Amino acid sequence: SGVGEAADGDAVYTGARVKISNSKITDNQECGVILDEGGSVELEHVTVSRNKCGVGFSGAGSLLANNSVFADLEMGAVAIKKGCENIAKVRGSGNKGLTIPKNK
Repeated sequence: SGVGEAADGDAVYTGARVKISNSKITDNQECGVILDEGGSVELEHVTVSRNKCGVGFSGAGSLLANNSVFADLEMGAVAIKKGCENIAKVRGSGNKGLTIPKNK
């Protein structure tokens, strides 16, 4: 399945938990996924490409990405709003185009 042709691909807010697997999130005007208000997204075997950014944090949130590909993203795989660096959590393994800091 695929998500595209929208401002944002998927928006996850207010504590919602979303799992996306075996999909493509492409060609969105903004980020492929937006996280805010404590939302959580898990990406498993997902290609995120040709968006402004892969996953954007506009507030608290959590990203778990495994075996996914992040490519052709203007702002990079992850964009974190200034001031949200300590409340954005990024974890995962086996990804291409996404570097996860060891302390996150």
